[in-house]
Amino acid sequence: MARFDSTPVEVNIGECGCPNAPHSDGDVVYLAPQLSMAGGMAAQSAISEGITDSLRLQELLAAIWVRHGVVDWNLVDEDGDKLPLDPQTIAAALPYGKGGRLVAERADDLYAEDILAPLVARLKNTSRRGQTGGSTPPTPKSTSKPSRRSSTAASAKERPAA
Repeated sequence: MARFDSTPVEVNIGECGCPNAPHSDGDVVYLAPQLSMAGGMAAQSAISEGITDSLRLQELLAAIWVRHGVVDWNLVDEDGDKLPLDPQTIAAALPYGKGGRLVAERADDLYAEDILAPLVARLKNTSRRGQTGGSTPPTPKSTSKPSRRSSTAASAKERPAA
């Protein structure tokens, strides 16, 4: 994707849910083709919190994708006026089962690679520094005692001569 590509990505979220259903082709949400700097930093911050629950991380990233990625839509109010694009309206207009999931999944397709690339690069650099060139990890010393050769001659007592 070109650096300055600003063509929004269309996400059809299904049947029109607007009052009076003015959209015969369904409702559409438009995502920025690339995540903004603020969105990217928010995602990096969420990832760096060290969240070990993958579902919780997915929840945080989906909220970031939608909050920072949605740039337009065709959703209208009772008067036919376009709904404002603010965090409260976006959250109210895109519940999980009525388009929110579809938007979050498409946003994940668009943004996740850019967000994860620096983290993957850091991990690769860290693992490379783990061993110096050509060195091998030390082998642990054996803790078992060497077996002793048993000898019946050494262990048997000599009988006294009669």
